[in-house]
This record gives sequence, structure tokens and C-alpha cells, in this order.
Amino acid sequence: IWNLGVLMFELLTGSPPFEGANQNELFDNILKFKIKWPKGFSGIARDLVTKLLKTNPSERISLEEVLVHPWFKS
Repeated sequence: IWNLGVLMFELLTGSPPFEGANQNELFDNILKFKIKWPKGFSGIARDLVTKLLKTNPSERISLEEVLVHPWFKS
């Protein structure tokens, strides 16, 4: 599910959601959920990506919830 969030972000923006100058900074940005949201990124897409990229797996949206998310209905 987390990888789906990364893939969705990359397909919509052309760049990865998390970046860092080195591996430690990258991992820190992932844990702290530091994403540079581009201007014009759809609010509904942001909602879905945010739910997919929760650091704690138990807090992530389920696949069933993904399929009925409003972003897929639009």
C-alpha cells in the first residue's frame, strides 16, 4: 500500500515524494513525512497519497478503501 502511494505521487508529479541529500536524510524525511507538495497538486489526490504513505502500516488506508476513494471516482 505504501509503495502505491509512492508510485501515485511519482506518476502525478514526475518526482519521488521523499528526497534527501543522503540516505540518512532521506529516511528521516520519510519518517517525518516531509513531502514537497507541488503547486496545483489536487487536494483529493493529496488526501489519498497522504493516507497511503502513513509511516505506521496500521494507520494506512486499506486496498478496499483505496478503490472507493473519491479520487478514483472522479
